[in-house]
Amino acid sequence: MQEIGFSLYTDMLNAAVASLRQGREPDMAHPLGVTTEINLHTPALLPNDYCGDIHQRLMLYKRLANCNTPEELDDMHQELIDRFGLLPEPAQTLLDSHRLRILAKTARHQQGGCIRRSDPDSVHPESADRPDEDHHDDPEQTAHQDGRAGQVTD
Repeated sequence: MQEIGFSLYTDMLNAAVASLRQGREPDMAHPLGVTTEINLHTPALLPNDYCGDIHQRLMLYKRLANCNTPEELDDMHQELIDRFGLLPEPAQTLLDSHRLRILAKTARHQQGGCIRRSDPDSVHPESADRPDEDHHDDPEQTAHQDGRAGQVTD
């Protein structure tokens, strides 16, 4: 517990207990499940001059990470604007990356591990194709799990 920290330990313990309650064996190889890594090659953060208190920023990062639906993320977006004003570019990029994470998770469950986007040179969550559209034959519109398109990996 000292090596991973109390928060991560409790998250892992809660995931194991939830698995046991559902009658499943906890997955010790991947205790927190599959995660999606998104690298936009641009700063994605809440700047100090936007939210000056480090403890508030850490709590906001955790809450953003716990958003599982676009609606929850929209609520967080509105809360940030209400509390701190319009989002600077790095904060907007942070929300965009979380929106992509949510879309990737949905695509992974519905399409077997990919998220499609309309422009291979830029990533804009609002322009991502919906998972029910079929573009598997078009490599320009598919970012695969292995990261060949350089944007979304699991």
